[in-house]
Amino acid sequence: MRSLVAAAESGSFTAAAARLGVSQPALSHAVRRLENRLGVPLLDRSRMGVTPTPAGANLLAAITPAFRSIDEAVARASGASDDR
Repeated sequence: MRSLVAAAESGSFTAAAARLGVSQPALSHAVRRLENRLGVPLLDRSRMGVTPTPAGANLLAAITPAFRSIDEAVARASGASDDR
């Protein structure tokens, strides 16, 4: 799901892969596996990039805030470990 969020936010599998530190094919494959598991396309792919489908937009609206909360909690925990 992080691959989906990164691709949707960046509008590109290539940029999303660079952001996550994975190869573009690996990121594309991860999104395709999620789409296959859910049985619905989540991103529209074109030469210009990727955009969320209606189903993808709905899923992103639900999961993006959760991922942001997790990232913030990890950052706080990492900062707390420096206080020891």
